[in-house]
Amino acid sequence: GLVGSAVQDGKRLIVVVSGLEKADQRKDEAAKLLTWGFQSFSAVKLFNAGEIVGRARVWGGKTWYVPLAAESDVMFTMPKYPANQRISAEIVYKAPLKPPVKKGDQVATLRISSSSSASAEVPLYATEDVTNGGIVRQGVDSLVLMALRRLAL
Repeated sequence: GLVGSAVQDGKRLIVVVSGLEKADQRKDEAAKLLTWGFQSFSAVKLFNAGEIVGRARVWGGKTWYVPLAAESDVMFTMPKYPANQRISAEIVYKAPLKPPVKKGDQVATLRISSSSSASAEVPLYATEDVTNGGIVRQGVDSLVLMALRRLAL
């Protein structure tokens, strides 16, 4: 077998080839696969590291929402063709999110998908602390959560 990698314009691809008898055959097939990969796929930067991509509701917190960001640039690799692909993203987190929430806590995941069936998941982190709210805030939020749970049944 052959395992290799190549970098072109800042994009690294890894190739694994096996099942061919001769080393030259494996080398040729690996080169073809790498060429195809570099020509057929592109990486799109969706968000910069630390950029706010959304927010999550904090129940019983001093503030209602906590901003969310990724630790590194959010890149999404997808086929170049067809050119009119659509990208969609959703923020998923386990609700109810309750305080305390510390800056840097992973509290959500960004799920990215495209019309070409490419998909990725990126962890999202709280960008600020959220402490407990006052007794009134906690009481009201508890009542609202209880009502929402009853409606969901």
